[in-house]
Parts: sequence; C-alpha cells; structure tokens
Amino acid sequence: MELGCTLPDGFLADLEHNYLKFYIMAGAKEQIKKACKGYVNGKPYPFETLGVLDYANLGSEGIEGRIAPYAFSFPAGTCSNCGADKSPNGTDLKRCGDCKKVLYCTKLCQVSHYGPHSGNCDEDKAMARAKKAIADAKAKTGPRPAQPSGGGIMMLNNRNFNPFMTPLDAFTPFDKGLKFV
Repeated sequence: MELGCTLPDGFLADLEHNYLKFYIMAGAKEQIKKACKGYVNGKPYPFETLGVLDYANLGSEGIEGRIAPYAFSFPAGTCSNCGADKSPNGTDLKRCGDCKKVLYCTKLCQVSHYGPHSGNCDEDKAMARAKKAIADAKAKTGPRPAQPSGGGIMMLNNRNFNPFMTPLDAFTPFDKGLKFV
C-alpha cells in the first residue's frame, strides 16, 4: 500500500472484515482500519510508522529473541528498505547521498531505513576520508630528486626505521659528525 499498488476488487472489504481475527503488532489495528477507509488504488498510502524492525521489536516482552537488522537484507540493486527494483513512478532507484552505496526507491524508504543504515554509512564515509587522505599524502610526497651528500656516499640510515617511510627517506646521508661504534 505504501508503494501505491493496485489491489484486487474486494480486497479492502475483506481486509476490513477480517483484520481483527489475527494477532497484529502494537498500533497496526488502527493503521489498517484507517487504510481500509482511505486507500486509493495506484496511489501511495503513507502509513507514517516506525520502520519494520522497530515494529517487530515492539512485540510482547515475553519474546526472548528480537529481529536483527541483518534478517532483512535485499538483493543488490534493489531498495535497501523494501526490496523494490524501481521507484513507484518507474524511475531508477536513488543512492544514499552520503555513502553512495545504498539504493532507495522513495524518500520515505530512505527515512525509514536511516537507523539500520546510519552506522554503516558513517563507517563508509570514514573509510573514504582515510583513503583520500592517504592519496593526498602520496601526491604531496611524490618522487624527489636525490640530493648530493657532502662525502658523496649514500648510506642506509636505519636509526629510526619505519616500514612506511619512502625509499628517499630511508637513504639519507649520515651527519658528518656521526662516528661509527
């Protein structure tokens, strides 16, 4: 209904007549009652609810297990919240504005999926910033021409060896006042 699907004739009447016969999570009875009265075929109907995981986790306190976010994973190339492969108006899915990895069919799906996605999105942004910083540092410390030393001998200076130093940093002339022991 949120995507604007076309329901078969009589479906809403049957739903309105039978929905009280089944166990429904907190708040859903009022939403179904309201939707049965106001839904129009082919037009998206926003329930304006919590996300699927939030509602699933509202169940009775006696239930030991809760639904984990990884239980709702959809195939690549589909909406990360509902699994649709196109938006309701037939256009391509839109990417997350921050990490550019996750796809959504509508703004409503993006907002609903914010909680489960925000942690991964922050990690992806941090990784992208780190990769950019490394690339920038490499660009700044590119190859430099060798400088002639006073004695003309270039030796490995391993006093402060660092596995991440460049070859030019490792091969520097020793100080003239340095004595070998």
